[in-house]
Amino acid sequence: MAVLLGVLIWLSRRSEGRTASEPPSRDNQKHKSGATDVAVIRQSIDRANAACVAALEAGDAHSYVQHFADDGVSLPGRGPMVRGKAAIEEAMEEAFRKVRFSEAEWETIETRYNGKTAYEAGAYKFVIRPTGRGPAQKVSGRYFVVWKKVGDEWKIMVDAAQPGAPAA
Repeated sequence: MAVLLGVLIWLSRRSEGRTASEPPSRDNQKHKSGATDVAVIRQSIDRANAACVAALEAGDAHSYVQHFADDGVSLPGRGPMVRGKAAIEEAMEEAFRKVRFSEAEWETIETRYNGKTAYEAGAYKFVIRPTGRGPAQKVSGRYFVVWKKVGDEWKIMVDAAQPGAPAA
């Protein structure tokens, strides 16, 4: 169960309606093409996070992985690193065959932007319920996600979880 839990933990960084803990720095507001509307970047990431939550709770690996870059990397709190969109989808399909997620709560603690890269750190809580027999388990920790601009969308480039770690 520890290995499975590790694969599952990396899922748990999604939230709707998050707020940044500090105003954007000068670096966060400008890049090569000029001023960037930080609010638009944040809204895009929040929409992707909300869609990830919906996919997570629906057990839909294909929809979940659509928010990763093709060369995205998952660093679960336990278990091996997962590289690439196809491998992440496969790991999620396996996880969803064994467990379901519910009662998700995510909170962004800090978000920073720099050109075509965004960095998000936060805390999570959710409940894992086995699809077969076994008790539900509450899981919490913190996460760090690196987002990158791919075309007109923000995609997850690196996703890391720290299960059991305090929020701040």
